Amino acid sequence: MSINKVDAAQILQDNYVLRPIDSILYLGKSDNLSFQIVAGGNKYLWKRHNQTNISFIESELRWIEALNKDTKLRLQSPVKNKRGELVTTVVDTSTESLSHWTLQTRVEGELLSEQPTEDQLQKLAQVLVILHEHATDWTAPEGFQRDAYNEEDLNRTFQELTNNLPKDSLIASHKEVLEKTLHKIAMVVRDMEKTRQTWGVIHGDIHESNYVFHVESPAILDFSSCGYGFYLYDLAQSLLHLVPENRKKLISYYFEIRSLPRDQMEKVEVFFLWAVISNFAFLSKDADEHEGILGAIPVLVKKYCQPFLQGKSYMN
Repeated sequence: MSINKVDAAQILQDNYVLRPIDSILYLGKSDNLSFQIVAGGNKYLWKRHNQTNISFIESELRWIEALNKDTKLRLQSPVKNKRGELVTTVVDTSTESLSHWTLQTRVEGELLSEQPTEDQLQKLAQVLVILHEHATDWTAPEGFQRDAYNEEDLNRTFQELTNNLPKDSLIASHKEVLEKTLHKIAMVVRDMEKTRQTWGVIHGDIHESNYVFHVESPAILDFSSCGYGFYLYDLAQSLLHLVPENRKKLISYYFEIRSLPRDQMEKVEVFFLWAVISNFAFLSKDADEHEGILGAIPVLVKKYCQPFLQGKSYMN
């Protein structure tokens, strides 16, 4: 189903009480197709989902609704359609194909153009803790359906990375180290106990493009990757773009606020490697990223994977 701005605006007008529409801006396509809508002076995110399971899409929005109700976090807020539904299903009469759309309010803020300040790191840690503490206490509603970040996902991610890169482009010795790293990560994760303090619903994609700051107040964006997982995976994802010193600071601030067993801090390095591999797999969908990934893998192997396999810390 091909969609342009005119089509998107018509679908919006047919299904939502939103007048007048001042402008519509195409934001791009990642896994989903996104538009910014300005209506009555307010900004909205209008999204066509790649996912075909309505319950899966709706569950993401249910968690955001709960977070808006139970916390003071600044978040996008789901907007229901004229029928009171969170997800709008559109039928293309020419092909009889279905597409699923959602509308959310947008939050004010700017992406960081440089490394976060000390204060911003502290506030980001506070947001992570609030998300995780909420998930610890929250009982998902009946029908809640999201994927899990587990050993199966880890293996699938690595397979996706190797399949997407050009054949024989990955040096055999590097691939061997990555496979051993994957195996060790899987062993550690397999042995970790899933308790309400360690495992629950997580955002799954908290990187520098998925949070903004407004008057030094952070807001988390794009919950489309949310699912069940260890909270440490969320923390690890948020470390990817930080310089080593800021990684240490964010980890320290997180554990200062959230009291967890000592071994949880030690396992951050396990999840950081998982997050790096996951990020490479996502980027590998774009052929233009292959050169950069292949250039980064030798560094990953030498600075992170080899010390990890030798039982040494690579963050200290």
